[in-house]
Amino acid sequence: MELLICPEPTSNRWKLGKLPVLGATTLLVGWRTETPVIDGGIPDFVGRVIAQAMAETAWVVFPSTAWTAMPGREDPVVRKAQAGGAKSLLRAAFGDQPTVITTASTRQTAVAATLFDDAGFPWWLGAQTALLFDPRELPRTLDHSTWLALLSDRWAETAFPLASAGLFGAIRAGVDGDILGFTSASADNARIFIDSIARCAQEHDCPCAFVDEDQIG
Repeated sequence: MELLICPEPTSNRWKLGKLPVLGATTLLVGWRTETPVIDGGIPDFVGRVIAQAMAETAWVVFPSTAWTAMPGREDPVVRKAQAGGAKSLLRAAFGDQPTVITTASTRQTAVAATLFDDAGFPWWLGAQTALLFDPRELPRTLDHSTWLALLSDRWAETAFPLASAGLFGAIRAGVDGDILGFTSASADNARIFIDSIARCAQEHDCPCAFVDEDQIG
């Protein structure tokens, strides 16, 4: 297994919307396995490494159908974003979009790893995203429309202004879940994210290499 990092992708074949976003730093994270992966999605080992890298760096906040609120439990913090107003409810109901989006906020690797294997927001269909927030305080609650935008091709441009609310960066599933996109308003944060992935990969004896865009997929 080898992790691959590609700085500043521009191709639309990754199904990550319009890239790059002006002023943002964007990366692709991919992987190379010894044997071909038949089903789309992120291999379990890769998911654990990336989840560890995220949880050690930031609060990880993501849509989830796996977690429910439980009194007295501090992690994950489970919240609900409800569609508001008649127009929003109608768009959600007739646009095959959830009227309520439950999110989990965590600093735990095992909890963060569940975002890659949630049938309600299937990573392997490109239908999952996660936000990384400043680890020093619990992230603020986001509204329903913001989460819908983050789950769409507008994810990167929607994430960019959230830097003022402590957003460290955002990830989203690319084509068939076989690629991970990362964006941040800060180049320094992107370097921290890369260093964290490389460190966690090394802990698991997994090499990590920088590649060009035509070498990653």
